[in-house]
Amino acid sequence: MVNNKPDYKKDELMSSSKNHAVSYMDADHPTPAPAESVLGFGPFLLLARQHVLLRNGEPVSLGSRALYLLIALATRAGELLEKTELIAFAWPKVVVEECNLRAQIVALRRALGDDGNFSYIVTVPGRGYRFVAPTWIERAPVAEVKKPVVLGVYGCRHCRGAGMMPPFAQMGMHNG
Repeated sequence: MVNNKPDYKKDELMSSSKNHAVSYMDADHPTPAPAESVLGFGPFLLLARQHVLLRNGEPVSLGSRALYLLIALATRAGELLEKTELIAFAWPKVVVEECNLRAQIVALRRALGDDGNFSYIVTVPGRGYRFVAPTWIERAPVAEVKKPVVLGVYGCRHCRGAGMMPPFAQMGMHNG
């Protein structure tokens, strides 16, 4: 089905001043930056780039729409996300009814074990949803990058004998 609403640019939708830093998992679904970060809450770890939710280290079975909604809600914990914003995020370029959003939120609550106590996702009647659980970000260790080793400095055929050094040798790129 074709969307008759204005085409939201994801930069505008998910990079407003209200948002945390955002990078892109794919063209239609932003995720928290940096890509190596992992969002934790309760016994869960959300690896948004890998599109995986873990409970105590074990993968949780969750549909892609529900996972996109979790990513949107958890990366903006404490903020009210309007129904229209969540629908535009989880169903880009598609017109869907609010009942689809409600069904995915129910599935998400079930997967989180949030049956009736609303310890993760709270409904704001008539407006949207808010992720209320405390969250933290774990960053994966950054790999150490070693300086390159230049094995030799060679001139090109145009500089030989002319007393010139190649540009990389002039910049001090040599072993030492």
